[in-house]
Amino acid sequence: MPSVLRCSNLFCPRFAAAVAPHLATGSRRSRPTSTFLRKFSTTVRPCHGGDRAASRFGEMKVAKEGKNQPFSLTLSSTDSDSQSDDVSALSHIMEPIHEGDTDLLLVFCPGTFQTSENYFPLMHTIQSQLKLRLWIVVLHNTDQDVLSTSKVDASLTGVLALLKERGYRPGSNEIENIFVAGHSFGAWVSRAVAVRRAQAFIQIGCYFDSENDNLAQHPKPVLTLCGALDGQVTLAAIAKHAGEVAATEQYLGRYNTYAVKPVIFISGMNHAHASNGRLNLERGDLQATISIDDARHRVAELVTAFLAVQAKGPNEAEGARGLEILTRGVDDTHARYRALWESIANQEGDAVAHQLHIASLPSLCPENITSIHHDFRDNFVISKPWIDTGMNRVFITTYLSPAEKQGICNLWVKMKSREALLPHFGAGDDAGARYDPAAILTLGKEINTKTFDAALSLVSEDAREKFMKMGKKLQFVDDSLMQSAVSWIESDLSFTPTESGDVEVRTPILYSPANINPRFAGMHYMKVLTLARAIHWILLSSFR
Repeated sequence: MPSVLRCSNLFCPRFAAAVAPHLATGSRRSRPTSTFLRKFSTTVRPCHGGDRAASRFGEMKVAKEGKNQPFSLTLSSTDSDSQSDDVSALSHIMEPIHEGDTDLLLVFCPGTFQTSENYFPLMHTIQSQLKLRLWIVVLHNTDQDVLSTSKVDASLTGVLALLKERGYRPGSNEIENIFVAGHSFGAWVSRAVAVRRAQAFIQIGCYFDSENDNLAQHPKPVLTLCGALDGQVTLAAIAKHAGEVAATEQYLGRYNTYAVKPVIFISGMNHAHASNGRLNLERGDLQATISIDDARHRVAELVTAFLAVQAKGPNEAEGARGLEILTRGVDDTHARYRALWESIANQEGDAVAHQLHIASLPSLCPENITSIHHDFRDNFVISKPWIDTGMNRVFITTYLSPAEKQGICNLWVKMKSREALLPHFGAGDDAGARYDPAAILTLGKEINTKTFDAALSLVSEDAREKFMKMGKKLQFVDDSLMQSAVSWIESDLSFTPTESGDVEVRTPILYSPANINPRFAGMHYMKVLTLARAIHWILLSSFR
């Protein structure tokens, strides 16, 4: 087996144990460090600044619908005047339309610059589908407003007081049968309230910041819904959530995967479908392929299923039907997106295969190659590959350069050239005779083509057909030879639109002959497509 080393704090089991000590679904029982070190390493890897979502209560820039200039919003988790945050008196209350022996309360938090009214159709659909006594409150918001955590917290207190006056019957404790839900940024700011004051949480078109608040370890039940064409959140964040939860199934059981932490993509739905259906093109949302009524119906079906399971359990009729619906949704998500989350978790894993490809020497095997991965760019820049003749081993180095939101990267890899490897792993004169220096400009193209073909084979059949029919195609062209180390470092894998509508992909390489200063001789550096980015292109990016 090839060796893969990671040059970061995560290589220390003691550090990993500190950041991921246990999985919580109500239990604080710890697990052995070794059990979770690999599974959850991606949840604690450093986020790159350009890809990080806005700090939960820090400054966030958002583009208002129809405006070119971003708004700067400073959101605070505390406020000296909590009464001024209470918008319960202005919020929309939907009283139960079905009778029952138990009252449920769903408090819904609109997204940024979304009026409360935009969510009324979805809320009415939810209430009509759930055959339980359900109260719904949509917190007041306008197209000029943004909710904050303090506003959600204060308003929930006000809502409970108002509903008691109208006949709302609280549960046996202060959180029983209270559910907090939100869309987009409304979900982001309400999560901190839900974890303290609700039985469960529902997020639509939103995700957890895996560095600070991992979904799999969250102590409350959470339903995560996202449109498969949501271009604002992107698939990667939600797919990683699905993978994080699936990884816990062997310890926490199937019920946790399907009923406690279900993560579900809705085919054909975009980000705007959860509100008024108007695309926010500035923030990358994509054109939906289903109607907004169909999207609302599907969201409502999944939300009511989750509410029924949480309120009634899996053994009563309502809960059993709900579990069936959630199970189908989770199974479909796993079938379609497992390849994406698995490829995201191992984006540097193909580096050994790339060294084998450029060497093309039968005597060089994966067991002869060690890949050293760097989490930090500066360390990678200084690193160099080398050959240890005593160990009969080649050492190569890698780095993942952010390319898309939520951890989709290009792979930077520093390898030894075929020319440098020939004296150590060549198969005699025949191997040397086959060496063609001009071929170095096609090797990156060949690797990218092979990676993309693998991605096409891994996605579902309907995703592949949709891409072949509607997606922008990639044309892999000959590599670009950089003239200096600096120019190679400052470059990256390029995606260039063509007049035909396709996109040209070119790998920048840095190559040095074997007959120069030994410190710099025999190098072959390249920046190539990862399997994760190829799959992400097929599923989402090709439709932008």
